[in-house]
Amino acid sequence: MVLANSRRQVQRAGHGRPVERLRDLQPDEVADLFSTTQRVANIVEKLFNATSLTIAIQDGPEAGQTVKHVHVHVLPRKAGDFERNDSVYDEVRWQIFDYRK
Repeated sequence: MVLANSRRQVQRAGHGRPVERLRDLQPDEVADLFSTTQRVANIVEKLFNATSLTIAIQDGPEAGQTVKHVHVHVLPRKAGDFERNDSVYDEVRWQIFDYRK
């Protein structure tokens, strides 16, 4: 089961099967995850009039995973939105930090 939403909180207790790492998914779940990611990415790109997307998974604490379940970030991008393309990760880190306050 793949759930796509823009909310950060759990909708209802038991609404999904928490899976901590990508390696823990079954092959059909990986296929479903990336198929859904592609559909969500297409919608995000149109909705935000983006010309590109940053699609990221932090898989494990050393990779920056702060929420212990597999999830995909789909970020709309436009020319010049950051001075350096990789600056998007610094911005995301600050937003996560601000959210936790």
